[in-house]
Formats: sequence, structure tokens, C-alpha cells
Amino acid sequence: MHVAAFTQRARSVNGPVRVGGVRGGVVARTVNGAVETSDTGSAALRMHTVNGKIRVRGHAGEVRVRTVNGTVRLNLTKLTGAVRIKSVSGSATIKLPRASGASVDLSTLSGRLSSDLPLQTTRKGRRSLAGTLGQGGPQIRARTVSGSVILTAL
Repeated sequence: MHVAAFTQRARSVNGPVRVGGVRGGVVARTVNGAVETSDTGSAALRMHTVNGKIRVRGHAGEVRVRTVNGTVRLNLTKLTGAVRIKSVSGSATIKLPRASGASVDLSTLSGRLSSDLPLQTTRKGRRSLAGTLGQGGPQIRARTVSGSVILTAL
């Protein structure tokens, strides 16, 4: 098992956390506010918020995000690590280059599941969608209780 080294940590109780232009793993947390990153290279990201949106721009590595109440938007320039999203109340949008390879597993209890990428579907139901993008690759797993999950091209 690979353990990521987190060299950057940012925390807030009431207000946004913004991290940009850093190299090395990032852990960003807030209770009430947005968590946003940009230009973070390919290091691992861990982002948590209780009440606020999560935005990732210009990232290529592993991403793990969790929110209780807030939307998640990931713009990934390249997929080199696993992506994990957990949301209780809020939609998740994952944007990838069209030629990305990945193993995809999406689910929601109350929301819509969709992909406009060339997904070779292995499971498709009202509450779950799974398959392979391209030749496969890192796993993308997104779970929401109340919210849509959208996989789309950059």
C-alpha cells in the first residue's frame, strides 16, 4: 500500500481554505466554507468540508474528498491516481481529458448519474453506474446520498 506524504496542511472553522501552486501532498479542511485548490501538480489531495463546496482545478494526482453539505467539482488535467468522492447532500462533477483511462464506479440514492465520456458500461441502474474508460486505469469512485454524479470531458 502506498502512503502519501502530506507536506501542506490548511484548516479553517468558519471561512474558505484556498491552496494553489504547491508541490507535495495537501490536506485541506473546513467546517463552514469552501475548499479550493489550483495548480497542485500530481501530489495527493485530501479535502474535507462539513458545509461548503469543494473545487479542484489543474490537478493530476490522487484525490479524496468528503463533504456533508456542498457540491464537488474536480477538473483533472490528467488521471494518475485514484479519485474518491463522498457527499451526503450535494452533486459531484468530475471533468477529465477525453482520452483518460479509468475504472469508474458511481452511485447515488437520490440524484442523476451520467457520463458523456466513452464509458464501456459494466453496470447501469437507476442508482449506480460502473464501467471502464479507455484501457482502464486508476479508480474513480463517487458516492452521494442526495445529489447527482456527472463524469464529463474537460
